[in-house]
Amino acid sequence: MKLNTSMEVQGELLLVTIDGDLSFDSDWNVLQDIYDTAEQKRLNLILIDMLAAQGVLTTLERYRLGTQSATYLQSRRLNPKIAFVGKPPALDGFGVLVGKNRGLNAETFSNRHEALTWLGLGNR
Repeated sequence: MKLNTSMEVQGELLLVTIDGDLSFDSDWNVLQDIYDTAEQKRLNLILIDMLAAQGVLTTLERYRLGTQSATYLQSRRLNPKIAFVGKPPALDGFGVLVGKNRGLNAETFSNRHEALTWLGLGNR
């Protein structure tokens, strides 16, 4: 099964739902699309729901996603607030931690409610 994404603008939030099998190349392409869409629509709040994603990336791949995300966003002078929702093994927080150590404004959550609260949109 390939990686599928849907993106929806909900007011000031870009809501992204991801399902399917994770792989470094498809994950990076999806992240770039998300960042580019947020920039085009001038959105600073992003929720990426990965609860339906499957698979495990290597430690190096998760490290690279974190570093490349931080570099990509910094090169465009963007600093969105990004909430990742998922569960291990698809999302364990390591890539987010790597990105945060490089200036990425992101956190991981196990459900959408916690993510929306962190984004300041808790009553949705």
